[in-house]
Amino acid sequence: PEEEENTEGEEDIFKRARSNFGQSFKDMKKVLSPELTFETSIPRPSTDLSTSLTFTGQSYFNREKFKRDPQLCRELETLIADMQSDYEDHRQSLGQGIAGHVWARAPAVDINDLSKFHLDNEEQDKTVHADPHTEKVADAFDFAYGVPVLDIATQSEVVAVMVMYHFKGESITRSDLESPAIHAVMLHVAGMIPLALELEHLLPDFRKSIGEVTEKRLLEKHPQAPAEPEHQMMTWERYKIKFGGVPGAKPQAGNDLKYSLFAAAGSFLAIVAVTSTDDYFTNKVKFRGREMFALVGSFGAVAALLFAAPQSPVSQPRNIILGHMLCCVIAIFVDYFTSTEYLPILPQWFANALAPALGIAAMSYTGWTHPPAAACATVYISGGAAVKNLHWLFLLFPVMYDCVVMIVLAVFVNNIIPSRQYPMLW
Repeated sequence: PEEEENTEGEEDIFKRARSNFGQSFKDMKKVLSPELTFETSIPRPSTDLSTSLTFTGQSYFNREKFKRDPQLCRELETLIADMQSDYEDHRQSLGQGIAGHVWARAPAVDINDLSKFHLDNEEQDKTVHADPHTEKVADAFDFAYGVPVLDIATQSEVVAVMVMYHFKGESITRSDLESPAIHAVMLHVAGMIPLALELEHLLPDFRKSIGEVTEKRLLEKHPQAPAEPEHQMMTWERYKIKFGGVPGAKPQAGNDLKYSLFAAAGSFLAIVAVTSTDDYFTNKVKFRGREMFALVGSFGAVAALLFAAPQSPVSQPRNIILGHMLCCVIAIFVDYFTSTEYLPILPQWFANALAPALGIAAMSYTGWTHPPAAACATVYISGGAAVKNLHWLFLLFPVMYDCVVMIVLAVFVNNIIPSRQYPMLW
């Protein structure tokens, strides 16, 4: 659409942006609940830019714009990482570098020609103190829009600056970037950021108020299932209501065919890696006179988690390895109290339930919950002579071996697909 002529002044646009944001915030409060209240004068940490600027660690790079040139995208990502590292290692004073230049020109919101930031440029802007860092940035970018962020209370003190860099390789001129439409957007940004920062400080109380209102409305809508203090005794009425499930809860939706087939392929690779080892050991390796094995039945469930739910907290490497270690150690320890070679004070049927139960408690307490690990404990404690013959070796082989093989395959296979990532944490 054709651009409408911008007849507003900078001050008018700034005020309108603040007014629109403030009105939206008030409307949001009304929609949520008339009882919702905020303390709008929450004290904020004092911000003093009288000495230097420090990097906040916040940045954004539009990768979609460069996806057709992966090499260039990687080069820009490397450059941005270097820029962030330089900013983290060096503070910038008033007028120093690009960010310091934006600070010095506050409250002006304007565009900067980065070619004038080169140390060897005869037309270098004498109002800034260029350095090797700014020169490196000027090699990749031609223009930078500087947006100073003013304190919402004083409207004069600069509390932060935001710099938006334009890549040299794009066919766009300075006159294009200086269009009234783009400048108006930048003015809106300058007006909105202080309010966004204010909102960030309000968020803790905001979330608390939302929780209180939501709980109150839920109790009004479902008076038969109120939230009771923990110390109150459970009555039959409250107990049987829970059998109906949570109101409004919906079953989990299935995945598409591509996702499901990929999960099947990954699971097959992981399990076949174990079964091939199992076949070799069963036929050729013996321990204490008995054949060894690598396949533990519970690892079929491990494969399901790794490839069908790789982002689940219980699928992460630490849960798999530490969960199995906990449960196997407990199972082997409990077996001492059933074996006639040691202290047979527990009946086998009792130990078969006790070992996984203790493993579950230990995993829940440590945060290393991994359901197949409890099944692995059951495999050992209820296993026959071939299983218990391994004794403590069972923990290392097959259990730890299977864990490592499946985790390694999950890392390589899951990350082939751009939309998948494994692990989420180590």
